[in-house]
Amino acid sequence: MADFLPDDIIRNILACLPAKPLVRFRCVSKHWNRMLTEPSFMNFRSRKSIILPLSEALHLIDDNVPADDMPHSILKRCHPYKNLWDRYSSVRVIGTFNGIVLLRYTRKLILYNPVTGASTELPCPPNYRDCWKHGYGFGYGATPNDLKIVRLKQKSDICDVCSFKKSSWSWRKIQLNKKCITFENYVGTFVNGFLHWVAYNNLQLLMVLNVKDMVLSEMHLPFAKRAHLGTIDRWMPLFT
Repeated sequence: MADFLPDDIIRNILACLPAKPLVRFRCVSKHWNRMLTEPSFMNFRSRKSIILPLSEALHLIDDNVPADDMPHSILKRCHPYKNLWDRYSSVRVIGTFNGIVLLRYTRKLILYNPVTGASTELPCPPNYRDCWKHGYGFGYGATPNDLKIVRLKQKSDICDVCSFKKSSWSWRKIQLNKKCITFENYVGTFVNGFLHWVAYNNLQLLMVLNVKDMVLSEMHLPFAKRAHLGTIDRWMPLFT
């Protein structure tokens, strides 16, 4: 029957499946495997899931499945680099994009696909010892293929950028147009070509980075309460 259905319909059907059986559908054919791992499908799936970096494992909460169906609503994944977990015992989700998760293991950065289990270790950023002073963001520049991981240091106008070119990741330094201020939240939220961090400079505000042009700006918030950012489609809700 799949031969008579357009790929868009197949994607919509498969996107409604729980994560556990969805992985098995990659074995149907090479075409299905490619379709289920392409960025657009992963992005669609990521809107309906939550990643929790809990002890000894990562948990993917699948919003396609009723919450009372525990065996299928929660997908448990071992840490992609078990030796790093055993060594550092600390992992943080510091960015997500198109269903791919950026993890930080104290001194290592890992790109991880929680559905397929595939992972890639990134080259170590420069001056990584003072990593607690940095804010991170994951998004793209001119096109969705222009992937960038940025690392901003508070009270500095120097930005570290990790770009994917010629099948490899590499870091470089970029001079920004202004200095960063103190981060309230070190994890950037990517929406419509811009990364956003909740920051603090006497008053709480948003620090906004144009990922394409690498231009930094500030946006004042309409309230003084502690804020948290999220994403819904192309919108960025603020929670207080």
